[in-house]
Amino acid sequence: RRLLILPPLFSCWEMAKAKEREEEVQQPGQNRGASQSLLVGGIQVAHAPAFTAKGTRLFVPCSSVALCFSVKTTRLLGRLTPHKGHVTAVCCAQSKTSGASESAVVTGTDSGEVKIWDAKSLVLLGNISFADPIVSLAWTVQETLFVCVGQRGGLAWLEQVQVSDTSAPQRLEAAPLSVSHSGAFAAAGDAAALLDQRGFRVWRRGWQSSKFYGQSHEPTAVCVDPLLRYVAVGDVKGVVWTWWGILDDDNVKKVPARWHWHSSAVRTLLPCGPLCLSGGNEAVLCMRNVEDDNLNTVPRFPGPLRHLAVCAAANRICVSVAENTLALIDELHGFIKPRWIHGIDVPIAGPDEKVEAGHQDGDVLHSLAGAAGVAMTASGRRIQFLDNSGSCNYSQSLRLDRGNYVQPMDADAGHKWTLLQIAFSVSAKHIMTCESRRSPAADRFHNEGVRTLALKWWRRGEDGQYELHSLSNSAHVADVTVALAHPNQEHCFVTGASDGTFKFWDLKNIKGEASKTEGGQDGKQTHVEQQQEHKQCWQCTMLGSWRNRPVMCGCFATDGSILALGFSGFVVLFEASTGRELHVFPLHKASDKVDSLRSVIACGRLLLVASVCSNNGEARCEDLLVWDLMRLSIAAKLDLAKALPRRGPILVRVASDNYAGLRLLLARRASKELQLWQLTQSDVVPDGALVFKQEVRLTSEPVNQGILDFSFLESEQRLLCWTSRHELWDMDITEAKSMTVDTAATQPPLEEEETEARRGKLARLVGGRETAADATQQGDAVQLVRLQLRTTPAQQAGIVPHLIEKIVPPHVPSHMLQPPSMIWAGLLSVFGKTLPTVAPSTAQAPAGKDRPGADALGSPGSAKKAEDEDNHLPPWLAAGSRPPAEATRCEFMDADWMDQLVSDALGTGQPAEEVATAVTSE
Repeated sequence: RRLLILPPLFSCWEMAKAKEREEEVQQPGQNRGASQSLLVGGIQVAHAPAFTAKGTRLFVPCSSVALCFSVKTTRLLGRLTPHKGHVTAVCCAQSKTSGASESAVVTGTDSGEVKIWDAKSLVLLGNISFADPIVSLAWTVQETLFVCVGQRGGLAWLEQVQVSDTSAPQRLEAAPLSVSHSGAFAAAGDAAALLDQRGFRVWRRGWQSSKFYGQSHEPTAVCVDPLLRYVAVGDVKGVVWTWWGILDDDNVKKVPARWHWHSSAVRTLLPCGPLCLSGGNEAVLCMRNVEDDNLNTVPRFPGPLRHLAVCAAANRICVSVAENTLALIDELHGFIKPRWIHGIDVPIAGPDEKVEAGHQDGDVLHSLAGAAGVAMTASGRRIQFLDNSGSCNYSQSLRLDRGNYVQPMDADAGHKWTLLQIAFSVSAKHIMTCESRRSPAADRFHNEGVRTLALKWWRRGEDGQYELHSLSNSAHVADVTVALAHPNQEHCFVTGASDGTFKFWDLKNIKGEASKTEGGQDGKQTHVEQQQEHKQCWQCTMLGSWRNRPVMCGCFATDGSILALGFSGFVVLFEASTGRELHVFPLHKASDKVDSLRSVIACGRLLLVASVCSNNGEARCEDLLVWDLMRLSIAAKLDLAKALPRRGPILVRVASDNYAGLRLLLARRASKELQLWQLTQSDVVPDGALVFKQEVRLTSEPVNQGILDFSFLESEQRLLCWTSRHELWDMDITEAKSMTVDTAATQPPLEEEETEARRGKLARLVGGRETAADATQQGDAVQLVRLQLRTTPAQQAGIVPHLIEKIVPPHVPSHMLQPPSMIWAGLLSVFGKTLPTVAPSTAQAPAGKDRPGADALGSPGSAKKAEDEDNHLPPWLAAGSRPPAEATRCEFMDADWMDQLVSDALGTGQPAEEVATAVTSE
């Protein structure tokens, strides 16, 4: 008999947790600092990944870093950085090496540097440099590293590096293996194979020269058996040739075995024990036994296969899918269900295409108004959501094309469904998408083809996943150019198209015939009638057009009361509730085009920002116009042709916090310059006009690439930038350097306007609802209602249900309401505007915290000073603090002055309290 003593269950759980935390420890110093830019995501399937010796970690090349993932949890553990160029190759040692805690990982870049890292602590151990880019790496010999140097598609050769001491790698004599048109590279043991344009070359250590074997078709993939029995080569026709015995040192002629399953080029080959794995554009992983050609397949991958990686134990596989996703396969027998490591959604490109040349015509980053974060639509196939820290929540991603098929790589891109427009509701609970494609059948009868439009509404369920709610195939007869969501109403969307129409959409109940009746004999509805009444569908509630001109762009006012649409030569304001035309802003010429419209409250005004361009022969006029919607006049103007040199579409982004001044980010699409401007009140320009001032121009490292789109984060000090290399960077505005620019030359003089008529005291205090007749010319048919002078979106929205619910919950009975003081505090928190504060003085420091002079409060003099001090003053008027500039412009009044103001406004000689008493008695 033997006594088996087991540790307690709680101790086992604690040990497992400690081991997991030890595995997921990040590299020291790798966390982003306060003023550093961070790569959020990029293309992680451009090059092959690599497993560590134990198969617990996976290293993936991605732009200028190498990402480290936990194989157990698929979480990102850290990054191997910095590198001078882009990481083009990564490999891991298959056993413990000297100088490393467990095993080592090697990275190579296109700048020619090779770095050796500790695979566990992610610390740099050593490095060595070459004059040419690194094509591929292989660490298959205990103390020798194979480095393929050269240009992919050009001259390449094999170098050897001695890594017996990882801190000081030494370069050895180059191997006699080189080709003039290099392709894929593979190595196993002391043997290596390198593809050429019409064949491949193999070499083993001890050989004086390499051997060349020709192919009838261009080879595309190669692998070497770990037991050195064969070399497998795949070609462009989908044939896999298995060359047995060519690694033996004899002169016997070899005849390869032929296996054909793939319909197009073989993109990747990898030996895995007795199996030979292969993949291509069919999105199917083939597992073939090389001895009897027995085949098993793993179908239904979301995209073509690009690379394969296997751990040393040959029991775990990583598949790189072309849609920027990694699939982890833990079992090769039975039902196989991969685990996924998703990346940032990027357009699917062929293996020979240059991804850095890609461009998107529409917006990629979409700021979510009610929900914190940013939505991303890079490829048009998925919608991904990022939080304010830049982390992507892949579990809530919405996949638009859910078909169980894969488009051929040579298929026409116009035949695929493409995302044209997208709009998010206030809380991001509903999404409206407009997708389009060209009909393949119509292309046979018409050269240009006929485009098919589909307008879809998606609804978020309780599990956080979006599902299709409604679909309209006949929303517009032309391409949809505008998709907007109401800033306050959850179930209100607007679409505009190039056919000259714009439509309002709302979620309406569908009532059946049974629900229209009065119900049963007792007047109650049955269960079936209640179900029919709760059925809802998105329907068109209003339809409009303006002079049959195509709609080019649009936006809602901040409070949602006005809809602004841009047409050729005009910007028109409509009443959002009725669709009635309110006012027309004519541009300089009828041919001027409005590229974008933005509405924002800044500088105490309701502003409309428009980007306008026109072609005057060789000269190209580009302006940024800012209208004051209360005065119906131009408040500021910026010459974009002088501010942003070169040519190209202009991107305009507006910050959300614009109470002090309007902050805008300006850039040209695919350019490397990004400028931050501010629109503020000027003391030199006459009253009512605003001026632009340039703050900074971003010159950090990510801007060295072309900028396709960018968006503010919640802090307004960080940006998300989508670059031409399909990389998403989290950048810090404080890293930018100041730039001296003559901004006066970029601001054309504004025309003089009539001064505003003087209003009464009460109107100047609370903002009267006056018409804009003084701001419009005589003869104008439209009299736009002057919006109240307010400075926050909540004040501009007014008394609306979703704001009142934050103050007084509707479900609370009247006798259980909060005290008046708490209701007043809630009213101030929703509708009030806080002035900028300074650091609290010593008298305002929180209790219990150390502050200078805290012990002196016990003295009689300090106690008397504390008693005399008025604790009801705001923080910026406390003793020892200087009021800011905005506070010095404020006007304070006492109760007598307020009584006099009320009596003057009401035309009575009684104080305010007596007037209120008289009204109550009546």
